[in-house]
Amino acid sequence: MKEPTPKQKEILQKLVEGKTAKEVARDLGVSYQTVKQHTRKLRDRIGVVSIYRAVAMAVVFGWVKLPGKDSAAGPDQKASRHAQAPKC
Repeated sequence: MKEPTPKQKEILQKLVEGKTAKEVARDLGVSYQTVKQHTRKLRDRIGVVSIYRAVAMAVVFGWVKLPGKDSAAGPDQKASRHAQAPKC
């Protein structure tokens, strides 16, 4: 599996933010078909059949940042739900 190109990461980031392919195309100033072509090549590059799996992988591998987060959560970062638990 190869890492996505910078353009593919840019598209993934916008998808993670909840944008549609048409919105991504508008934001990047390209056609909808160009975005679809980039996502198809991305899926081939990382070996998945759906863009949903590509987005999930992007989050897991830290290729994109989750909205509202300061940094992407990579596979070696452990998050604890109880790390900031209030004292009783």
